[in-house]
Amino acid sequence: MGLRPVAEMQFIDFISCAYDMLTNYVATAAHRRDFSTPMVVRGPCGGYVRGGPFHSQNPEAAFLHTPGLKIVYPATARDARAHQVPRSATEDPVLYLEHKWLYRRIKEQLPRARRS
Repeated sequence: MGLRPVAEMQFIDFISCAYDMLTNYVATAAHRRDFSTPMVVRGPCGGYVRGGPFHSQNPEAAFLHTPGLKIVYPATARDARAHQVPRSATEDPVLYLEHKWLYRRIKEQLPRARRS
């Protein structure tokens, strides 16, 4: 229908419940049936920020070699901003992971965004 949904997960640790659907159906749909699935699954990941054992995982390795699935993992605030536009422009599904360290500790002054 022309929309690009963004599924926001509170903790990316729980993406394992969607692993089969994302890797075997969503990511490969464009290659199997010429049916693109331009969606984004976004969520915080990473440890060492008092998240406990169930809120501190980095599951990107499980998805890394999935054909048709793009992974975005910004390292700075500038990276995060730069990846906002490209993730919505692709026809492939995108797994957008943000380390919780970025939320709480990395601060950076960014220039104002240009409006198009």
